[in-house]
Amino acid sequence: MAAAGVPSVDAEICREHLGTLLTEEIAALRDLEDLLTREYEVLGAKNVAAIERTALVRQQMVGDLARTEEQRRSLCTMHGYSADWVGLESLMRWCDPKARCYRACVNAHGEPRSAVISTTRTAYWWRHA
Repeated sequence: MAAAGVPSVDAEICREHLGTLLTEEIAALRDLEDLLTREYEVLGAKNVAAIERTALVRQQMVGDLARTEEQRRSLCTMHGYSADWVGLESLMRWCDPKARCYRACVNAHGEPRSAVISTTRTAYWWRHA
């Protein structure tokens, strides 16, 4: 059992894993955002071959993003939290009380958390449209 105020080894391992997943997810979302911009331009040019190529790349990227998201959700449920944003925030409060994962994501990308969530929702819309 960890002393008061000292995270357990399990919490530290969880924080490291969560930090890796969040970093991967943010990078994948940025790449998807760039691809969607290119895809929009290709659609405007009506270049069928380029449209097909970008669609295939988008499907791969969305699949990769879905796998990363599923790992994040599994991490939440494995530790007894719901697999939604509320569960993720609860997991972060438990395993990362000093918000190191959160600060690392924001500092590394220079964006507020709301921009990350906005990009995530855009990717979700593309997956379910």
